[in-house]
Amino acid sequence: MAWGLPSTASLARFCQKLNRLKTLEEPTTETSLRRHLTTLDLTLQVLTLMVPWQSLEPDWALADAFHQRGYSWAGVIVVAGAICAMTTFLLNILLFMPRMVCAMAADGLFFQVFACVHPRTQVPLVSLLVFGVLMAFLALLLDLQALFQFLTIGTMLSLTVLTTSIITLRFRKSPPSNSQGPGSPVVIEPGQLRPALRPYLRFLDGCGPGSAVAWALGVLVASAITLDCVLVLGDSVLHLPTWGYTLLLLLSSITFLLSLLVLGAHQQQRRQDTFQVPMVPLTPALSILLNIFLMLHLSYVTWLYFSIWLLIGLAVYFGYGIWHSKENQWEQPGLTVPHGSLEEMVPALQPPNQTPAQEPGHTERPASP
Repeated sequence: MAWGLPSTASLARFCQKLNRLKTLEEPTTETSLRRHLTTLDLTLQVLTLMVPWQSLEPDWALADAFHQRGYSWAGVIVVAGAICAMTTFLLNILLFMPRMVCAMAADGLFFQVFACVHPRTQVPLVSLLVFGVLMAFLALLLDLQALFQFLTIGTMLSLTVLTTSIITLRFRKSPPSNSQGPGSPVVIEPGQLRPALRPYLRFLDGCGPGSAVAWALGVLVASAITLDCVLVLGDSVLHLPTWGYTLLLLLSSITFLLSLLVLGAHQQQRRQDTFQVPMVPLTPALSILLNIFLMLHLSYVTWLYFSIWLLIGLAVYFGYGIWHSKENQWEQPGLTVPHGSLEEMVPALQPPNQTPAQEPGHTERPASP
């Protein structure tokens, strides 16, 4: 595989193929969400309507509910299904983790030895062996509860980063559209203050597009962390007095709400061709608050393991990956990618005295007189 910038012809063909793809329709998304919610609702009904929830065993609640009602065979089926689900999850990790590491190594973010692929089976053999042995070692060293919490903290942290990215992308400036002519109505760009609120929020007019959103998002995350720390650790760890607990709770709550209002006062991207998260920034903000709240309930050992892995990852990235990444090698000074349609991008990126390659099977038709 040759590393470098793809040719303009291949970029054009790739964009044309993407334009032919059909996005996920709204009925499909709604049906999938309805099925997931129905399954969750039925599970909760089994747990709460069969037996009192106080009498359930926390480690195997669903199987215990069937066992208390005299359906031991159903509990055995539930346990067998849980074992199969855990085995499937481990196999999925063994499938995607070596390939993810191989892709990172091929890009230069990780050591090049992990980019080796078997010539016949096309399997990242080195990554599979190393990380398979590492997973087996961790499974033998740690108990099931520690492994579950370690997986949980990674999942919730990734969801927190994801929801933060949703807010960032929703208020990011979109590329200019070619359909807007001189007589087109003026469209407020994302990240700018809404015109109806400018008389009331004049102090935000001096901020550049997106700068107030970035500051508000940072304050929102900081206030969410402070609020969750006060709620979870205020009495047990920090031992705050009543007035201090109340004061920090009020200040962090007010700051969280004010930053949320500042975000809502700015214009967002509105797209009709793809699915968008509803009720932004309220839904992502509540997700950030809830994820941090749940993460603070994990044990100190989990946070210790997570901190060690995070330090190792940061050391590898700043010590090796950031200096060997091929993205830095691909960036050429003075090379700018124009915005616009595919027809405008191809001639702009094409070198002189070179015409774009055509699709296979495409023939030029003579112009009609």
